[in-house]
Amino acid sequence: KLVEAGRVEEAEVFLLGALQQDPRCLEALCALAMLLHSTRHDLEQAEGLYQRALQEDARHVQSLCHYGLLLRDKYGEDQGAEVLFKRALDVDPHHVETLCNYALLLANSSTRRDPDAAASMFQAALRISSTHVRSLCGYGMLLQNHRGEYVAAKGMFQRALQVDDSHVPTHLNLAVLFKDHLDDPPAAYYHIQQALRLDPTNPWLASNAAAFAPTPTPTPTPPASQASAARSPDGAGHPP
Repeated sequence: KLVEAGRVEEAEVFLLGALQQDPRCLEALCALAMLLHSTRHDLEQAEGLYQRALQEDARHVQSLCHYGLLLRDKYGEDQGAEVLFKRALDVDPHHVETLCNYALLLANSSTRRDPDAAASMFQAALRISSTHVRSLCGYGMLLQNHRGEYVAAKGMFQRALQVDDSHVPTHLNLAVLFKDHLDDPPAAYYHIQQALRLDPTNPWLASNAAAFAPTPTPTPTPPASQASAARSPDGAGHPP
């Protein structure tokens, strides 16, 4: 909860203190690894903590799930990540985060891609938790990128923002959807501006945000006869 509130340093101090008291605490090991991975981007230390947690309990679902995510981020190891996701789902077939992470792998991997299986997993995750933002966003991306179902994709993204209107990936995907497929430049620009407000250092935005700026509409030039009438001091040329 401290991390969600943006109090990352407090969370880190708390978790380090917990591990000093109990170096084998699975929840603290996994939570600190997730913090280092997602906010500090310290993949080396995060990996070591996940490994420690799994040495304590090879069936610890949270560690299996998030270690799989780290393998993709650090090494591009889709096959290794898939093994960990499957192990997690063997323990808990209803673990929403694992279903979502596995679905994202199957939707986007260059070597393991299976959009139909990914869709089934997103649907399973959303049956368990209809407000799971990452699954809503991920399923919207699949509908947009793999099936060309743009209106359905928009619906998924809008559901995600109803749950969490600060979810930057959803704003980015809606911006692309409105710009490239739904021909709504003002809506695309709105979502890019929201993403910039929420994440001003986002590297994708730094490279691409300018492409979403509205194109100035040229002021129409009136025909010469209308221009002359407009300048006539006695109103000549205007209809009676």
